Order: sequence, then structure tokens, then C-alpha cells
Amino acid sequence: MSNLIRKIVPKILIVSKIYSLSTDMLPDYVAVNLVHFRSFRKLPCLKNPKAFNKKIAWRKLYQRNPLFSFLADTIAKLIGEQHIIETLWVGNNPEDIPFDILEPPYVIKVNHSSGSNIFIRTK
Repeated sequence: MSNLIRKIVPKILIVSKIYSLSTDMLPDYVAVNLVHFRSFRKLPCLKNPKAFNKKIAWRKLYQRNPLFSFLADTIAKLIGEQHIIETLWVGNNPEDIPFDILEPPYVIKVNHSSGSNIFIRTK
């Protein structure tokens, strides 16, 4: 199974990076709609959002407040280190992931997008 993971994970991460870069080049309105469509298979109604995910999409476009990042960091500090999940490896090249020493279960999380985490449950 480990060899299969070694072959598949870099390809998934590369596709995810290409998708993220392509949405970065689009106008914000188009990118937010595309990301929402990718997740929910329908476009969000942003004129009067009712559902939580549509409100988040609206907020990405119309409510850009630098205070949100500050508050997220502050909350992370307030809850304490014991609630922060340990980082097992950090790097730029997915082919360098040390699968031999990682014991499942673990998650491969990318920083350039959301929704593209890879959950490894068994070897």
C-alpha cells in the first residue's frame, strides 16, 4: 500500500496545485463561484445567501476585513497548544514525504487550497 501512496499522492497534490493556481488567475467573483460549484455542484446565490456555505462565499467577496486573520490567530493562541495537532512533516516537494516513518492514521494537508486533504488510514 505504501508504494501506491507514494505514486498517487504527488499526482493528487500537483493537480490540486494546478487547480489552485488557475483559480488565483481568475477574477474573485468567478473563482469563488467555481470553488463553490466544485464542492456543491451548484452555483451559490450570493444576492441573498441563506445557507452557511453561501454566506462564507459572500463574505469572501464582500467582507474583506484583516481583523479576521488576526482573530483566527488570537483564538488559536487562546485555546492552547494542546489543541493544536502536531505537524509531522513540512516541505515543498511531495516526493520527499517520508512515508516509511509516518504511521497511519495521518492527513496530508496542502496550504494552497481547501478541500484537497488526503486522509491516510492504513499502510
